[in-house]
This record gives sequence, C-alpha cells and structure tokens, in this order.
Amino acid sequence: MNSRKELPFPRGSTFSDKGGNGIALDDNTYSHLEGQIFETEDTVHGTGTKVKLRVVKNDTGTDITVAKKFGEFSTGALDFGRRIGQFPANTAGAIVKPLDDAYVVGTKIPDDDLFYVVEAGPCSVLAEATIGTAVAGTACFTNNAGLVDGDICPEGSYAVGVLDTTPVGNAAVVVWVNEGLVAPDAGASGAA
Repeated sequence: MNSRKELPFPRGSTFSDKGGNGIALDDNTYSHLEGQIFETEDTVHGTGTKVKLRVVKNDTGTDITVAKKFGEFSTGALDFGRRIGQFPANTAGAIVKPLDDAYVVGTKIPDDDLFYVVEAGPCSVLAEATIGTAVAGTACFTNNAGLVDGDICPEGSYAVGVLDTTPVGNAAVVVWVNEGLVAPDAGASGAA
C-alpha cells in the first residue's frame, strides 16, 4: 500500500481535535480516512528515519485512555486494518499496532474518533513485568494486556516488530514496527 505524505491531522491529536467541537462523531465519520497510511519524519525518537502512521477509528465503544500499548483490530465486517476494537489488546499473539507515541499518556481518544497507530518505524511500548528470552534484535509480540511479551515471538504469533534494546520489566522499549498486517511469524528462533 502506498503511503501519503500530508497528515490529515497533526501527530499527537485526533481528527476531532482538528475540527473542534463542530464534528459529530459516529460510525461513519470520515470513514474514507480509515486504514489510510501516511509517512512523516520521526520527530519523537530523532532517528532521522521515516515513520508510517495508519489512521484508525476508535471502535471500542468507549473512550481510549492513551498508554504505550498495542491496540487490537476489530474483527467486524470490513473493519480489519481500519478500526481498533480492543485497547489495550487482550489476545496474546494477535495482529496489533501500537498507538503513536506522539500521544500524551493519560489523554482520552473519544469513541468513533480517528487517531494514529504506528504502521512501520520506531515506537515506544511498555514491556510486561517478567522478561524471559526477549532481547535486542529479536521479534516481539503482544501479551494478553497489550504489552511487549517478555519472550521472543513464538511460531504462530504475529511478530509486531523487532526490539531495539533488551526490554526491562514494566518499562518502555522501542519496537521497530513491521509494516503490514499479514506478516510471517517469527518462528521458534524469534528472528524477524
């Protein structure tokens, strides 16, 4: 999928932030933007690389409280890749993307609003408390709480990306997010 260059709303904000109070949020609000991918400079980590952001709709039925965690895509008809149905993700090994870390932790994303997840590039995500085999340079996956699992990505799980450093329990680690929603799993070796 080709990416576009001009973001429809600034990083760290939602679509309704751009339009103010005049936008009525519902299931059809600006649905043509859902799933679109936009490319921008990495202004968060200063790597000098590009980051690809995917516009998604909050389809959880409630406000999302921003956290450095993974969101799980909705499985409703034609929702996959366009809508986040569970935040934080609650299925270990699911196909997930992290919230763009330009968002301020603790702020709210209203139900049916549009926001960004990182499609590809660096993003900080919290690791679970117990770190096992996960080390720098290995593929990672989500646990059942939307956190980086403490072990390398097992066969049959979605490899979200590659760990930049060895994670520390209950701390954020940079994940180099893999592009796409259907990727080969890491296999038993954990190599991406």
